[in-house]
Amino acid sequence: MASPPPMRPADPAFVGARSIAGAEDGVRAVLVGVPYDGAVSYRPGASEGPGALRRASDSIETYCPIVGRDLGDGSVADAGDLVLPPDPTPDTFVTWGRRVVAQLDAAFGSVPRLAVGGDHAAALPFLLAACRRYPDLRILHIDAHGDLRETWDGTPWSHACVMARVLDALGPEGEVASWGIRSGPAEEFARARSDPRVVPLGPTAAAGPALAARWAAGRRPVYVTLDLDGLALGESTGTGTPEPGGLPLAAVEEALARLARGRAPVVGADLVELSPPHDPSGASAVTAARAARALLMALGAGTPP
Repeated sequence: MASPPPMRPADPAFVGARSIAGAEDGVRAVLVGVPYDGAVSYRPGASEGPGALRRASDSIETYCPIVGRDLGDGSVADAGDLVLPPDPTPDTFVTWGRRVVAQLDAAFGSVPRLAVGGDHAAALPFLLAACRRYPDLRILHIDAHGDLRETWDGTPWSHACVMARVLDALGPEGEVASWGIRSGPAEEFARARSDPRVVPLGPTAAAGPALAARWAAGRRPVYVTLDLDGLALGESTGTGTPEPGGLPLAAVEEALARLARGRAPVVGADLVELSPPHDPSGASAVTAARAARALLMALGAGTPP
């Protein structure tokens, strides 16, 4: 196996995960930190997300009663944080990220990865790679915002443009289910309604688990992109662009549990926009750690595509 890109070892690693630098037998999911927040438009601080999430994970159990699985079984690994180039702009970050994802593919093979940001743009290289690899990819997009702007702050690679770039890359057979969306300009909602690949679930808590159950019964590959501001504000105040309302963590965990128990392959995921400076209590980091646990349990589920 080839060497991974430059990484900073996790200290501590995510609870229950073993630290690795390359592919190892028995690993079905790998956490990769992406401490980048160069594309934020409101409150910076998401670059501190990966470290805060790992530290908070020490306060949660490795066993998830909803899924009925334990992270302590040795099947989950933590590769540490990517070492970013100095002062990347949104444009140079995406170019660098394409290279890095190819290096991660060479180092870890087909093992699914959870990318932990960072702002939502930190997930773009992983999302775009999945769109290229799987023409019929299904994406569960959990967020308060549609992220469908063509440009923002002078760049098409802003965190406000992530899903617009995903739709540019996604094949005609692909599908995006957007859950939790409750804020944005009229143009974003119109684009979501007009694109046949987009399934707007709205902010209704029950919609996500119901859709996840349908997807889990199929065979098409699934990717989950989870922006922390999609969750209820009381559970996730530590985020860059907070919005009142939102999804309860319990509903998100139930949706991910249904994917974890299903036969559809969950081929990748990201968790973004945890901004620790904006929640000194640390409660948002604990919420993010719980969501990360559920994502790691869903990764590698189902039959490989």
